[in-house]
Amino acid sequence: MIRKITNFGKISAMMALMITTIYAGDLEGYKISGRTYFDYAHDISKDGPRTNGQDNGFLFRRAYLTIDKTIDENFSVRFRTDVDRVSAINAKDKPDDKLRPFVKHLYLKWKNLLPSSALYVGISGTPTWGISEKVWGYRGLRKTVWDNFKSVTGASASASSADVGLALKGSLMDKKIAYHAMVANGSHYSHPENDSYKKAYLSVSTNIDGFIVEGYVDQETKSPKNSNITYKGFAGYQNDDLTIGIDYYSMIKGGQRDSLGNDLKINALSIFGRYNLTKNTTAIIRYDRYNSDVDAANKETSLIIAALDYRPAKRVSVIPNLFYYTNPGPGTKADIVGNLTFVWAFK
Repeated sequence: MIRKITNFGKISAMMALMITTIYAGDLEGYKISGRTYFDYAHDISKDGPRTNGQDNGFLFRRAYLTIDKTIDENFSVRFRTDVDRVSAINAKDKPDDKLRPFVKHLYLKWKNLLPSSALYVGISGTPTWGISEKVWGYRGLRKTVWDNFKSVTGASASASSADVGLALKGSLMDKKIAYHAMVANGSHYSHPENDSYKKAYLSVSTNIDGFIVEGYVDQETKSPKNSNITYKGFAGYQNDDLTIGIDYYSMIKGGQRDSLGNDLKINALSIFGRYNLTKNTTAIIRYDRYNSDVDAANKETSLIIAALDYRPAKRVSVIPNLFYYTNPGPGTKADIVGNLTFVWAFK
């Protein structure tokens, strides 16, 4: 069993101190914002590997609280917490799996160190699915495909939305080309560094008249002879009412063997679209395909998401949605899960 790994009191006290400091001093330059994802989920099918027809419940999936502070025209800072539920045991050996906050972003932003650029120092977002997630636009409904890989397949894609290190974001050619380069621990925001190797990330993209194209690669050395390498291609289009996108990842896990004795290869594909039916209603459809061993048979899982987003107020969404999984293995039945998702935010 895992002993308590998050100290709620310390983080709460730190947040309270920061907020007290904000209100005790000059408010100019501070920005406080938050966002929450809340679900009611219910199994509809009963014969698949994920569902039994009876499980249902309410749950918080995410709750962000962000404090941004502008220091001057070149420097600013961010402190962001998230919450998660961990399986832990308290001092009396009783289950203790309350929602607990943890640090998600903690960085100094230094603008114009190079022309049209910003340097991020600390825990900041990785480029792995930053553009994909922004175009998808519905993180509150479901993670993007690579972020969702482990949840669906049980296999790790060794990826994270944030990492600890240095990142440089900027643009070239009169803002026609954007880049995001990063060198970080590779152990991501939730774990301390545990080896001498680092992870390098690079995203290069363009957005011209609503057409978005991105190329991405990351490389993480795991030992003197083995590295993980991930490649990604993304293309999308957006206008006032329509958004479409296609997202593809391929990864080689050096040193981890597949069924044929080669380096393990995994991949994932996502195709999505949404359309504004009215000013406060949007129809959403998405298809994902996950493959946890490209060279093996019966390793593909697919997921179809259908949803309708109703916005009764600004920054408030009520999203009934349906998840349909097809699972690997001969004779394995599909899973169907119905959800009612609430998303609210403030700034």
